Amino acid sequence: MVGFVLLLLDSSMQMATSARVVLNRLYSASFRLPGFMALIWCFFIFRVHAQDSAPVVELCEVLQSPDKFDKQTIQLRGVVHLAFEDFTFHSDTCPNKWPGIWLAFSGDAPTPTMSTANDTVRPPGVTPRFEGVSVSLTKDEAFERFFALISARHGSDSLYHVTATLTGTFLAGRKVKGWPPGYGHLGASYLFVITHVNTVNSDPPPQVNVAGTIADQSGTAVPGVQVYAETVNCCQPQVKQTRTDDSGHFSITNAGQVLTFTKAGYRPQSVVLEKGRSDLHLTLESTSAHDWQIAACKETSGEHRFKDLPLNVFIPNGLHTEQLSSAPDSPFIIHAKPGFPFIRLSRGNPATPHGQTASWIFSSEKFSQRNVMDSTGRPIGLDSKGETNSRFWRILAMPGQEIVEYHASSRETAELFDTIIDSACIHSY
Repeated sequence: MVGFVLLLLDSSMQMATSARVVLNRLYSASFRLPGFMALIWCFFIFRVHAQDSAPVVELCEVLQSPDKFDKQTIQLRGVVHLAFEDFTFHSDTCPNKWPGIWLAFSGDAPTPTMSTANDTVRPPGVTPRFEGVSVSLTKDEAFERFFALISARHGSDSLYHVTATLTGTFLAGRKVKGWPPGYGHLGASYLFVITHVNTVNSDPPPQVNVAGTIADQSGTAVPGVQVYAETVNCCQPQVKQTRTDDSGHFSITNAGQVLTFTKAGYRPQSVVLEKGRSDLHLTLESTSAHDWQIAACKETSGEHRFKDLPLNVFIPNGLHTEQLSSAPDSPFIIHAKPGFPFIRLSRGNPATPHGQTASWIFSSEKFSQRNVMDSTGRPIGLDSKGETNSRFWRILAMPGQEIVEYHASSRETAELFDTIIDSACIHSY
């Protein structure tokens, strides 16, 4: 389970510099060749039609005559490939046609893989606008099923062979002989912007629903447990949430492969499910002995402050901090020098309350978790750490507020970074 997730997360921590995406640059110029004039989305006028009125077009016909369908809203059916630097649409009728079609979602759903398009994070609720026309994404049951299926992994491989009918806008891109269209990874593809998932099928048949009950150590049902189901794709997972009812029961449709259960007074627990199931039974440990209570900062305590992020930490000699860019929400890092391991501190995204914790858990041989409390005892987050393929990781997630994380190749570095994170105090504004 290790290689795929590790490769994605290594890249994402170094490449993602802000929680905000400049939408009119998503596929324009993250990879430049000599003489390559960037294609900017906002130069195109999108004609938005009702989803059911978009004409159905054969994917091979689009590949054969891309200019004919440029900037047209159409329905396409094909096989979806999702892997590292690959989110593409294919047809078994013309499987090796080049250039291919790169996929992207409209709305606030980013591309679920690393690539030179660098579209892995989008702020919640965003709707791209092109020449004054909004291009929204229908986030219905079909979209949730589609995302859960393309994200599901068996080790480093896709768990499902996914075929879908998608409505969206096709962009033929640059029309210069000898040059690729300019979209997707390395600018090598045409672009299809998904606005609606019409149908989705998989082989084997989908098993992405999960249900079960939660009890304490005495066997008594535990109501009010917060349940998170998260996909394990890079880099902004889709998260579904629910709570257990009075009988301790919960159910989630189109769930991701990592489930996390939290409630004050109980030790948090995460489980990895390759496929969904309806008979999950878990026991939560009723204890607060493992909770981490973070104290309020004192004026003379000497911890380093990171602008408006809530946590201050002590930085030992030999390390320093810097902000990755001048953007208001740009992350900070703590490191010795460029190219060395680092701690990353960033503003929390409300859409992904635990950051990339699920992806690390999915690939880990062992991990541990504890609740995070403020000085009054109020739950404010989740602290997770683990080991995978002789690499060490930790993510302190305060939903909607801050994410502090590292991954390191040596235990010595991990212990140093743990000391820094453990020194955290909460700054009062």
